[in-house]
Amino acid sequence: MITTACGRPCPQCGFAPSDRPLPNGISAARLKYFFGCNDAPVGAERTDLEAVVREGERYLAHLQQRISLTQNTLESLMEEQNRAVKHISDSKSVLNPVRRLPPEILSHIFLSCLLPDYELLHPSDGFEETLALLDSLNIKNPPWNLSYVTSQWRRAALTTPRLWSSIRLQLRRYEGRMASLFRLVTYLERSGTQNLTVVIENETDISDHPVLPVILSTSPRWDGLLVSLPFSALRIFNHVSGSLSALTWLSVYLGGEPDTEPMTMIEAFRFAPQLRALRLFRWDGAICFHDLFHFPWDQLAEAFIQGSNMQSFAVVQKAPNLLYGRFSADIDFLSGTPSDLCWHAHLQVLTVTNSPTSSPEFMAELFSRLALPGLLELRVKFTSETAPMLENLCIQIENSKTLDSQMLTRPEEKQLTGVGPYRRSFWMSLCVFMMSISLRDGRGSARMAWMFSMVDERYWKDFFFELVKHVASLDIDFCIEVVLALQNELKLVD
Repeated sequence: MITTACGRPCPQCGFAPSDRPLPNGISAARLKYFFGCNDAPVGAERTDLEAVVREGERYLAHLQQRISLTQNTLESLMEEQNRAVKHISDSKSVLNPVRRLPPEILSHIFLSCLLPDYELLHPSDGFEETLALLDSLNIKNPPWNLSYVTSQWRRAALTTPRLWSSIRLQLRRYEGRMASLFRLVTYLERSGTQNLTVVIENETDISDHPVLPVILSTSPRWDGLLVSLPFSALRIFNHVSGSLSALTWLSVYLGGEPDTEPMTMIEAFRFAPQLRALRLFRWDGAICFHDLFHFPWDQLAEAFIQGSNMQSFAVVQKAPNLLYGRFSADIDFLSGTPSDLCWHAHLQVLTVTNSPTSSPEFMAELFSRLALPGLLELRVKFTSETAPMLENLCIQIENSKTLDSQMLTRPEEKQLTGVGPYRRSFWMSLCVFMMSISLRDGRGSARMAWMFSMVDERYWKDFFFELVKHVASLDIDFCIEVVLALQNELKLVD
């Protein structure tokens, strides 16, 4: 009970005691007695208990009235609290530092909403709702939606041409051709004079689509181009031949085999003075890409080929200045080609990936056909189905470094005991391949000893006699050095 010393109402909540408080009634001991028996109170005790019941009802009504008033007061206070919280939150929102960001900082933040370049190197693949997020003409995606928030954001978006410099066209989505044409023209206008990264995708030939002439007219500004189209649709790019002055990388995903006779060569990319990186995907058939395309081979420094061994081998032969090569095969055709050794003087980094659908001997065959004296780094990647001994093999080969066990994780012993014909052929070809690279640094024998240490002892002799076939054309001093190293390190007394 909250009261003042003089009995007046509380100045904080207004509560005042009743003029007639609840009578005390009988003592607690007598109440306990009556609870323990069935006797009835008499005399003064009965009178006191009746007074408690009579006066208590009035007192309880008074308390309930006060509780109701207090609840109303509490609700009013809660409403006032909510109003204060909202007022403070609104004030903080108005004072948010984002409102004070300079336009150049806001533009930089917007640019982080764009897909990174490596995302643009592959055609879209996945669920339909996910694919819709990649289409540049979808107004729900950046940079369109960034220009709909506030006038400040709109100014920042429209004055940042780089924000509009990556264009991904999923042609199958454009049922309203004129609407898509209008959006593309608007998009290109906002890109200003920026170089463009362009991705054009479709599963069928729609070379009559009105957006294609518009995007082709921007070809002098193309810095990167990815096309994922049927071969018949690629002919439209012949219209931009000679205008690809800024193109630095090109990716071609072939949708289906060429089915026309005679085949029309694609001349579009023959004159691209800045082209340095070429990526060719889904070349699974027997028709080689150089029968269909003219590329500036002498300029290429990087190549990524997903196709047969024949396609990969042709790139090494045709691109004399290649520095980085990445080859991944889905089917093998190399066995039917001439078995001449391919010598490439400049290739420094070679990555080879074995896919689940390729023949098991793919890598062994490819290694046996390559001679790369300038190679600095070899990366071999296996799928779980085709791994011979190691799943991620990285061999660093530099004139200043020695290839030893510290540069490779040694496989588990249980992996070494089950070497089958394919695994033996792989390691044999890798040994021979190692002998053909960087032998001038005087560390060849150490490498050979290391390679032998990675295979089962049961096959050392087989490996040794196989190597003898390949070292006959090498310097005799080096041959002696290899034999001594193997004898010392591996105790091959035979």
